Amino acid sequence: MTNRTSLKSLALAAVAVATGLTACSKKAEPAPAPAPVAAPAPARPAPLKAAFVYVGPVGDAGYTYAHDLGRKEAVAKLGDKVTTKVVWVGSWFDPPKETEAAQTLLNKGADVLLQNTDSTAVLQAAEKAGKYAFGWDSDMSAFAPRAHLGSCVLLWGVYYEKALNDVLDKTWKTGETKWGHREGMTDFIKIPDFVPADAKKKVEEAKAGLKAGTLDIFKGPIVDNTGKVRLAKGVAADDKWLGSVDFYVKGVEGKVQGGK
Repeated sequence: MTNRTSLKSLALAAVAVATGLTACSKKAEPAPAPAPVAAPAPARPAPLKAAFVYVGPVGDAGYTYAHDLGRKEAVAKLGDKVTTKVVWVGSWFDPPKETEAAQTLLNKGADVLLQNTDSTAVLQAAEKAGKYAFGWDSDMSAFAPRAHLGSCVLLWGVYYEKALNDVLDKTWKTGETKWGHREGMTDFIKIPDFVPADAKKKVEEAKAGLKAGTLDIFKGPIVDNTGKVRLAKGVAADDKWLGSVDFYVKGVEGKVQGGK
């Protein structure tokens, strides 16, 4: 019995070994391909944060007012690509306050600063923080070359030449004079080399449109930050509309000082 049991065990073991060897000798079957995994949706880029430093109420119908209109136009065209904040300085020239206002906006994450004040403080604050800003009223590129994106300049000489000639010719008259890029009194200059070519091209196209009188800067639809339509689609703003702006457009936080 013992020998038979042993022989039977050996026989079973032999069969098992043979089976194992047979299994091992077979060509390995390729593993099934994994099911395709859908690529994750690209992350939506964070909105660009732009900041505007004002020296007075938007309802002054002057420089602050003009800046606010320009800001609204830009935000209206860019939509939710830009998170805009406004800080009021309350002075035309106060470098410490301008620096403080600029720093407040930078601390809140602003990437680009635009001012309506007269010193170079905002531009210099932007450069110190490694951000960008614009020169205002004159060429400010030398004061912060790494931050300077361009300067909005006023060229008063062309107006003064005309006014003085009118006096000399005894043709000078009182009244309001509205001059801009078309008359050669304003310009946007010193765009640095690091600005993309397509952006520079758009600037030149806009300047050409202003020169030819074919570009309406303020054209509807313009919606305020409460959702109310302030200028209908396709309608160009006239002087009466421009003189009554007392609101922020969609995307701008806060309320205009003195606004309804």
